[in-house]
Amino acid sequence: MHQYSIILEIRNPSAYYTVHWSPFIRLSKDRIRSTVPSEAGIFQVYQNRGGNLELMGTHQAYYGGLRSIFLEIMDEDCQIAFPQKERLREGETYIRYTLSSSRDILRDILHHYTGSESSGRFTDILVEEKETMKVAR
Repeated sequence: MHQYSIILEIRNPSAYYTVHWSPFIRLSKDRIRSTVPSEAGIFQVYQNRGGNLELMGTHQAYYGGLRSIFLEIMDEDCQIAFPQKERLREGETYIRYTLSSSRDILRDILHHYTGSESSGRFTDILVEEKETMKVAR
């Protein structure tokens, strides 16, 4: 198991997830290529606003994995439909991620953060976050 992953404990009818977040990574092609895996997962995008990281959104990457979607966001010629893509390229942008190859787990975690549709397997979804709050250098 990867250190930045999601752990599920089921106590019917509830799901208890533990999300282990990666450190914050500055969004640049070199950093993405060298540190982000090509695996499915959930990611959050932040922008530096006067020394504070402001959450811009929580998203999932499945096909192609996290590395691919970050490189597509950085590519000016790519026509990927991503919210606020231009704004991401302008400022000091950071990402963090957690990994899971289960589409149902990704849907449940995304539901927790965004209110999108869950997998429908559980009546309650509870999430505990484990994070370092560090910026990878």
